[in-house]
Amino acid sequence: MKLKQLFEKEMKSPLSEVEFISILGVKSEEYLLKASEVTQNRERKVSFKRQALEFKIPRLQKLVKSNPEDQVAFMELAFAFIKYGTLPMNIPKKGQYLQQGIQALRHLIAKKPTNVDARLKLAEAYAEIQDHERLREAYQNVLKIMSPTDPRRGSVERKLLFLSQ
Repeated sequence: MKLKQLFEKEMKSPLSEVEFISILGVKSEEYLLKASEVTQNRERKVSFKRQALEFKIPRLQKLVKSNPEDQVAFMELAFAFIKYGTLPMNIPKKGQYLQQGIQALRHLIAKKPTNVDARLKLAEAYAEIQDHERLREAYQNVLKIMSPTDPRRGSVERKLLFLSQ
């Protein structure tokens, strides 16, 4: 369905203006992410991801603010901060987003130390800022709790071996 048709369909729906804008934002986020996956142009790929995250971050911030105990939304927000902070382009305050993501992931890990996904994303953030000591520590910690059958385990072990050389 073309964006214009979708917009016209949504305009006829019985949604309030706030609901409509919220749905349009989520759909825009989805379309931009999909566009970033299918385009072959690297600059456009990054630009689409940036735009999608610029819809996603405020939406998740509102969600977390309205329900601070929603750990799934909190982790999604932390991941979005990390993704935005690691985009390969110049963005004002990019480092602040990355630091917010790191702090949020540390908070999640403190609440649930067995959260492998949060620990892996934290390692990714340390790699981005080239903090090799914390990166090595993050990989060591994730290996302690990661299942021996986790398909990501081999990759983490190889990365840790590379850091030790």
